[in-house]
Amino acid sequence: MEKINSRLINLNLKADTWEEALMKGGGVLLEEGYIEDRYIKTLIEITKKEGPYYIITKGIAIPHVRPDEGVKKTGFSFIRLEKGVNFGSKENDPVKYMIFLMSKTSEEHIDLINLIISIIEDREFFRLVEENSGNNQENIRIIENYINRIGECLS
Repeated sequence: MEKINSRLINLNLKADTWEEALMKGGGVLLEEGYIEDRYIKTLIEITKKEGPYYIITKGIAIPHVRPDEGVKKTGFSFIRLEKGVNFGSKENDPVKYMIFLMSKTSEEHIDLINLIISIIEDREFFRLVEENSGNNQENIRIIENYINRIGECLS
């Protein structure tokens, strides 16, 4: 199972709009070599045309595009927005958490979805995130270790 890169965890991202949230959240993925610039552009374009299809439940978004739309390597990120941001989903706004998903194959996509579902269903995880919401090394380490433990349980 894919382990999370600690540089892809942000527990206090500041964004005022959904576009800013996607650009800032995707910016780290770009810097770390997980995606090309067109991944973010495509995600924003699709959201404008079709709406926020990637908001899966109250307050949680899993932004992603197809592998051929700018994915360079498989992985995922975990972002806690400083304050909830409206994406245009009446039932599920505001979004407080974003888990960007990048996969190169269908098999990797399914594996990551299973991991992300396990994270989302874990109430203890979100309690831990709220208690450790600052972007310091200790908080990042706590969240990284917890996510990676969930992944090991699925292996």
